Amino acid sequence: MNKFIKTIKNNLLLTAAVIATLVIWIFDHNKGMDILINFLNTCESTIPILILMFALLAFIKVGMNSDAVQKGVQKNTGIKSIMFGYIFGLLVSGPIYPGFSLSKILMEHGIKIRVVIIMLSTWATLKVALLPFEIKILGLHVTIVRWIVTGIVIFLIAILCEAVIKYFENKKNKFMEKERIEEIDI
Repeated sequence: MNKFIKTIKNNLLLTAAVIATLVIWIFDHNKGMDILINFLNTCESTIPILILMFALLAFIKVGMNSDAVQKGVQKNTGIKSIMFGYIFGLLVSGPIYPGFSLSKILMEHGIKIRVVIIMLSTWATLKVALLPFEIKILGLHVTIVRWIVTGIVIFLIAILCEAVIKYFENKKNKFMEKERIEEIDI
């Protein structure tokens, strides 16, 4: 029983959604069935993408453990790593949420936060797969301007985010060192 309650607490949003769906289904059977059908359609379209993305993550995690790849990743902190972030983000198609797990793996292996932010931002906003559709709807000129401005802004945001994160990490480290020194004095 304790394990069941813990599972419900850990999945509070899912539990609330299931309860809300059941309540809707009780009061209006058709709307409840519509919700269920929409949920199943979403699962049907999302699960294959998730499987492929997690396979990619597993491949990258195994590949990142090789010494040659790790040395190359840690050495390439300049333009090559920034270009990696842009190119990877441009070429990956699908939802962004597997990108967060990938980002964690990349940061654990020495990729700078700016490259991760570039990759995630590009992944979310600039997709080569959608380019023909965007040109058809918005026109070539608007698409070109949007891509250039978005690419530049992504780079600026990445630099700003990295600076802010470093600032707060330095503050935290100074605070932790001060705490450690005070503990030694006591």
